Amino acid sequence: MSLGGSATEQDGVLVGKLFGSVGMIWKADEKLFDAVLGAASMAVQSGKHPGQLKDDVTSPGGTTIAGIHELEKNGFRGTLMNAVVAAAKRSQELSQELKRLRPIKIKHVS
Repeated sequence: MSLGGSATEQDGVLVGKLFGSVGMIWKADEKLFDAVLGAASMAVQSGKHPGQLKDDVTSPGGTTIAGIHELEKNGFRGTLMNAVVAAAKRSQELSQELKRLRPIKIKHVS
């Protein structure tokens, strides 16, 4: 979470409570978002697979590859994929529940 320019600290507390009730949140300095945007732009503009980009920017025995190794060793990629699939499945379930609960309006033609 990062508050926009017109958001107050009270807004941040409210948003933190809302999102915190369904998951974990982190407050991040907005200046850190550019690095993520840069990585995403690199993947899109280069046309390379993210795995290839990872290989291009890490060095053997370096700190980044050591961190990636720990993530992979502990099943991070599979866990992340499972989380996305579970969220998509639950979204579909909620959509179906909403359709069942929403009253159907019928127009009478005279």
